[in-house]
Amino acid sequence: MVLSINHNLMASSAAKSLSKHYGSLGVSTRRLSSGLRVGTAADDAAGLAIRELMRSDIASHQQGVRNINDAISMIQTADGALSVIDEKLIRMKELATQAATGTYNADQRQIINDEFQAMKNEIQRISEATDFNGIKIINDEVLGFEMDPQQINTSGFGGVGNVEGSIVSYNGQLYAADNRSRVYRYDGGSTWTPIVPNADNRLSPTGGATGLKIIDGKLTAHSSDSATGGKIHQMDSNGNWVQLFNNGITGDTTNRGGIIEEFSGVTYVSASNPTTGGSLYRVNGDELTMLAEDGFGDPDNYGLRFTDHNGTLYAGSSNNSGSVIKQYDGLTGEWSDVDLPGFNSNDIRVRFSEVDGDLYVSTRNEIEGAKVYELTEFGWKTITLDGFGDPNNITAEVYNVAGVPVISTRNDVTGGNFLSESDGEWNETAQDGLGNANNLFFQFIETSGDEVYASSFNLTDGTEIYKLGEVSSTGPLIHFGAGNDAAEDFYRITSGDAGISDSGLGIGNLNVASQTAAQYSLAAIDDAIIKKDKIRANLGATQNRLENSATNISIQAENLQAAESRISDVDVANEMTEFTKDQILSQSATAMLAQANSMPRTILRLIEGG
Repeated sequence: MVLSINHNLMASSAAKSLSKHYGSLGVSTRRLSSGLRVGTAADDAAGLAIRELMRSDIASHQQGVRNINDAISMIQTADGALSVIDEKLIRMKELATQAATGTYNADQRQIINDEFQAMKNEIQRISEATDFNGIKIINDEVLGFEMDPQQINTSGFGGVGNVEGSIVSYNGQLYAADNRSRVYRYDGGSTWTPIVPNADNRLSPTGGATGLKIIDGKLTAHSSDSATGGKIHQMDSNGNWVQLFNNGITGDTTNRGGIIEEFSGVTYVSASNPTTGGSLYRVNGDELTMLAEDGFGDPDNYGLRFTDHNGTLYAGSSNNSGSVIKQYDGLTGEWSDVDLPGFNSNDIRVRFSEVDGDLYVSTRNEIEGAKVYELTEFGWKTITLDGFGDPNNITAEVYNVAGVPVISTRNDVTGGNFLSESDGEWNETAQDGLGNANNLFFQFIETSGDEVYASSFNLTDGTEIYKLGEVSSTGPLIHFGAGNDAAEDFYRITSGDAGISDSGLGIGNLNVASQTAAQYSLAAIDDAIIKKDKIRANLGATQNRLENSATNISIQAENLQAAESRISDVDVANEMTEFTKDQILSQSATAMLAQANSMPRTILRLIEGG
């Protein structure tokens, strides 16, 4: 090296080494003090990107485990409520067994029925009140219905004048009837096959409007006939149609129609007579016991509709001068008026329906618009007195769709509408006759499995049958994975195909007010217990699955944490070695820099001394 005064190259070299080692010493100090090998992107750019992705997955997995634990708590809340419902159903079966024996009179059975109804109401209350963090978890709110209407028949079944129809699900198949007393079986697509082998495929040669019911487990049809009297037919195990009762029900052929219903194992039938008024009978084998005659004393009450609600029989009339609504006292055999606010002479037809333990009464009113009332455990509640603000909605009927009331209204101006309730308000969910204003009204809504069907009243095109949509589970969706893959990262807590409610368990119309009703209730309660047990088993299996998912996710998070640690965390032993080395080298560089900086002064002294 050349001895130089102007440029101290040794000092520059020592300063460069000092800067390098001092920088390395700073990095080691930062790593040792933070515990992180990768503190900035400059430490390991690729490693930093991988680490951040791992950290995000680890955080998601840890939150997922917390989500799972919350879901398990939700299921345990539901299971606790179901265990109480267990007790109520067992007590109901005990009461039904007590009332089913012949050693009690009617008054005593009524006392038993009062407790029976209290147990049923408590089941309904528990189903409505049970929630987790404000989320309903066992009632019918866990089910949802999405409206997606599709016509599945040729309008009027290809026949002129077939303006209305009835549908019912029986033994897993869908059946329909027209207003010419024909019955059809649905074969898929838009194909329906007549299943009545009589002339012109009609139950009655001059038969008219026909309704389908399931009575005593058999497909039953009631049809009107103005010429020979209304008729009721039932299909036997061989597929043959057998007429029940006589023409005109009682043999009086001026009874133009008959309506048949079954409640808690007790069958009732009414006869419609435009001359003397409608009558109502209880069926005892082959005998008919009259409960009401001559339209309750007014022959203009030509037709009677009826229902049994918690062991009390209700009847309503059709009367162009103003209908009546009556309530039957089974102990005295007397009928009394049911007074509803706003019910008046403009209400010319009454219909009943039951949804989730509540009785609904609706009317036809061509002046003010249809009226709808609800009988809850707290008394009568008015839903509408004016066709929901449109007097053109002249008729309303309430149907049970997945445990939720859906109201169908008749509108001869724009076509029939559907309304459903949300936050206490009734709003249209489908309108204008499902796109055909000639569909004035939709009726006979039927749920078959997860599918909902309706038939229309159409004077122009003929009746149309629609698949309205499907019922699906809307139980809470539990997300636990780090992604959004339905197969890997989340699934839904479901309670099966029905919620815990009167309708979901099939106990809404049960009572033990009579020996027959009590005997019928025994089998129905067994079915309810089985449905409830299936729901509990499903929830229990879901809890086990969630617990397994939590274990799996915890293992994933732990292994990801280990992998992230290998990228991110400092190796203290190696880094301490580097720190010591850089510390010594920094000290050495500092000493050498001092020596190098002293060289110019040494040269000057040599020159001066020379």
